[in-house]
Amino acid sequence: VDCAFWAVEKITGVKLVCRDYTVRSATLGRDAQGEATLEVEHQGQVYRGRGISTDTVEATIKALLNAVNRIELLQTGDDLGTAD
Repeated sequence: VDCAFWAVEKITGVKLVCRDYTVRSATLGRDAQGEATLEVEHQGQVYRGRGISTDTVEATIKALLNAVNRIELLQTGDDLGTAD
């Protein structure tokens, strides 16, 4: 998981400090989905991310990218839901 944080920082150029990280089972059974939730700090502000996958590392990466997307959205002020 530490490598996932490092890789996302390196690829995106967004420096993150992990404040909270949790993985739990979101479904039951052999192909159970794991849900990763996290809080990261970037430039003094806290952002949350969430990811789901059968692979906990993949769920973590999805949660990290979810948080990075929130950071980018708030910093650029873009509204991704509108078309020009």
